Order: sequence, then C-alpha cells, then structure tokens
Amino acid sequence: MAKRSSNSKLPLRDGKQIDLALRFLGGAALSPSELKNDKIFRGISPSSHHKTFGRDLAALREEGLELTSSRRGNKTYWQLDPSSLVSDMTDEVDEYSRVVATMARGLLTEPGTSDPSTLGGAIVRSSLSTGAGTGIRAIPDLTCSPEVLSCFEEGLRTRTPVQVDYQAKAESKSATRLFRTYGIFSLAGFTFVVGYRQKEGAGEKAWDLRTYNLSRVKGAALAKDEQTYVIPADFSVDDYKKLPFEIGPEENRQKAYFYIPPSAVKTAPGVTRARNQDETVRRRGGSVIWPCEMCSEEAAAKWAIENGLIPLRPQSLVDTWKAILEEARRK
Repeated sequence: MAKRSSNSKLPLRDGKQIDLALRFLGGAALSPSELKNDKIFRGISPSSHHKTFGRDLAALREEGLELTSSRRGNKTYWQLDPSSLVSDMTDEVDEYSRVVATMARGLLTEPGTSDPSTLGGAIVRSSLSTGAGTGIRAIPDLTCSPEVLSCFEEGLRTRTPVQVDYQAKAESKSATRLFRTYGIFSLAGFTFVVGYRQKEGAGEKAWDLRTYNLSRVKGAALAKDEQTYVIPADFSVDDYKKLPFEIGPEENRQKAYFYIPPSAVKTAPGVTRARNQDETVRRRGGSVIWPCEMCSEEAAAKWAIENGLIPLRPQSLVDTWKAILEEARRK
C-alpha cells in the first residue's frame, strides 16, 4: 500500500485494493480477465490491467491476506487460501477483519467511499482479535466520529486507557476522565463502549463501570503514560448491553424489580449477575431480586416472560405481565 501522511487523502489505488480485499473476504474467486471492465480498473489501459492486478495482489499479501490461484479453462482465478483461515468463510474471521481495518481506516472519511458501513463494521470487528471475551456484531452509527471510534478501538487492542471528554445526557457540561475500554457494541443506531471510568480520587478502587454512547464523546486520546490494564477472561460485553426495555423516552424511565426463582438463578441472563449487583438482594433460600431501569413496561414484561423472571414492581409492570400471560393462555 502506498505510504502517506496522516493528513493526506487515501491514494486512489489503495481504495481499489480495499475493494478487492472486501471481495476476497466475501469468498469471491476473481480473475483479472473478467475484471478488465470492472470499476477497480477504471482508467487503466487494457494492456496494463494484468500487471496492475498483480501489483494489487502483492499489496494485499503484504497486508496479510493469503491468496491462492487455480485454473478454470484458460483463465486464472484468485481467492483466499482456505488453509490459512481459522474458520469457514461463512463465519466472521477476526484476523482478516483486522487486516481490512488497517487498510480501510483512512477511507472512512473519504467523500467518495461507496460503502462506509461495511468498512466501519470491519474496523469495529478488529477489536475481536485481541479483546478477550469481548465482541462487536453490528455496524457503527453514522453519528459516531471515526476518529473517536478508532481511539477506543486502539485502547481496547493495546489495553491502554483513553482520556475521554464526555457529555452526559443529564449534565450541562462535559467532564474529562480516564476510561479503560472493555468492549464495544452497537445498539438502536448508536455505538457504545463499556468499561471502567476513573472517579474522583486515586487507586484501583476509584474506578466504576460505565457505558458511554460514543456520539456524546467530545474528544478522546490515548493516555499512553498510564498503566495498561487486564480484561478478565470471563468478561462478556453482552452482559452490559442495554436491554430492549431500557431503550425509550427518558420521561418513561423508572426502576423495575424482578424475582428470579432459585431454580432459574444459574440459567437467567448473564446481565442479572453482572449489573446492579450493589442493589441486588440474595435471599437465604437462593432466590434473587434484581433491579433494573426500564423505559417500556410491555418490553420489560415480555423479556421477563421469555427469561423466566417474575416482575415484582411497579404494579403497572406486574399488571402488564399478567395481561400478556392471560392473552397467551387464551390463544
């Protein structure tokens, strides 16, 4: 790939090579003979497109894509070498997502990028290759700055804290804190990071768990002078995603309480063991009362039914839960 300064635009040929990489990662077998009229060779003379294709393949190999060729009749086809993959091509392959992320980072902000969401998804998934127990399975929202997302991704990859200037929805001004990124995920059109934020004070006890909406981040920079951190092997970002009933108008937000029978404690969603533990009540008989904020009573009631939990309060939630069960019984 061509070298460039951080302030220059992505060279045109780099963009074409990214296009090729995405096709290979999608499982395509490509022949230079069939690509001569393709957009990736636009502006290349017919006599030169084989050589250009060869240079493109060499550039992709330098970035880590293992390619192999095969003959079909009088044509040569190139594709990813199946023996170099850690899983079937129908699965997400973290190593190759990381390769695309490295190649495509500069293309995200280019006005001529035809499919920024695909590239954005690859960049987000690059965290998988080094994030123990963490994962992202959705494309980031357009309100999230690529530079901010890139900073948190790098912080997760290297386990380096990020200096964050964050504007909370309920606050009139932003605040700057250190943040240890444990995972990144997308939900309801927004990209979030989950991790530990440094509170006022010093020492390891001065960190508390937070989820940040990246669209509210005013600025972010790696705090390279700070100590790196370790993510526990049993950490899962899924335990910290917002639940369906937590999304909705703020004026509807209220605290809900769920009863988890002793027989369901181990099989209940992991979120009930990971969040709000300081308010969770564990009874002597083994049952658990778990609190959580909700914005939609209907969604909370359906979630409780699906997961074997029983709502305790507010009474309106209990009534909604009973009505849904009664309607299901009649059917």
